Amino acid sequence: LHVGDETFLVGETTGVIEFPTDEIRVDEKPVQSAPQGVFCSIKVPSLIRRGDKLYKFVDADQVETQQ
Repeated sequence: LHVGDETFLVGETTGVIEFPTDEIRVDEKPVQSAPQGVFCSIKVPSLIRRGDKLYKFVDADQVETQQ
C-alpha cells in the first residue's frame, strides 16, 4: 500500500467507501508505503467498523497470474 493509492472499504453496515490513501503510519510514524503483512494505520474519511475489508485498485496489467 502506497500513499496516493486508490482504495476502498467494504462492510455490511459501512457500505462502500472509496478514497485515496492520503496518509499511512507504521509505529505511529508517517511512511510512504507499507508492504503486505505489516500492521499500519491509514486515515479514512468516515467511521469504519471491525470486520470491514480494505481493498486496493490495481491495473489488470500489473496483476501476476498464478499457476
